[in-house]
Amino acid sequence: MLQKIQNKNLTWNYIQKPTKKDWEFIEKNLELPSDTMLEMTETTQQPRVEEYSTDAGQKNLYLSINVPLFNRLKQTSEAGDLHIIVTPQEITTIIFKPNLPLKSIFHHLNKSDNFKKDLMNGTSGLFLVNLLMELADLSFEKIKHINENIDWVKETIFEDVSDNNVKEISKIKLDILMFQRILKPQKNILNTMLQEKFSLLNGYQTTSLLHQLIRTNIKVWNSIESAQEIIESLEVTNNSIVSFKLNNTMRFLAAVSLITFTMSVTLGVFALIPFGMFGPAHEFIKFWLAVLSLFFITTTAFWFFRKKRWF
Repeated sequence: MLQKIQNKNLTWNYIQKPTKKDWEFIEKNLELPSDTMLEMTETTQQPRVEEYSTDAGQKNLYLSINVPLFNRLKQTSEAGDLHIIVTPQEITTIIFKPNLPLKSIFHHLNKSDNFKKDLMNGTSGLFLVNLLMELADLSFEKIKHINENIDWVKETIFEDVSDNNVKEISKIKLDILMFQRILKPQKNILNTMLQEKFSLLNGYQTTSLLHQLIRTNIKVWNSIESAQEIIESLEVTNNSIVSFKLNNTMRFLAAVSLITFTMSVTLGVFALIPFGMFGPAHEFIKFWLAVLSLFFITTTAFWFFRKKRWF
């Protein structure tokens, strides 16, 4: 479905889940190469940026990147394909599934004239870099969510060592890895946009903002790497606590087993000796002698293990 926002001579064509009519619009007005259009319909696309010429000799820019999206069902990040075609008069964005960051920017532009002037008051190339800058800034919100989950693990790791901590740590690590997998190709894309000097990205203001975008991308990458280091340290700490508690439990069970073993041996000795052959064995005091012997041996074993701090 095609939606539009216009400011002076610049237009943003926002297409989500392209229909047959939308594909006709793309083919007729943007003159994308046939192989590029075919690649756009595939489920997995390689992020890239390239310049192509129309029949009239006009230089357009095609950009394919991945945007981190949060899957509420899986509670982790996933890649959202974003295709951008830039012409001198307009920008066309194409997505095949809901993209909340891009959608929020589009609705903000629709509602705020000041925001529209800030983003769309210039060339199409400048608007492209502004749009990518807004998407990069929204990535910090996702990292903030990851850091909140890390803080929760940090607060509960010493209070309750359970399967919930292990699951939460694994979930956060997967979220970070997916985030890194999505962001890493953007480094090469942004460097290519800066080095190739595409005709639509010429101009001091656009180049300056592109440098700022690269720095922002580095900040996002450093923030996610910092989160990765913290969660890996917390995982080591959690594993140490689990091992410590498991060792204490095993040590306690071993001590109890040894005590019960000495009791069994003592009772076995009294069972093997044929006291019935001796007259004194029929005296009632012999029963208490066996009980006191059992109590003495058990207490001695308990004291010895306690002194050794085995439990």
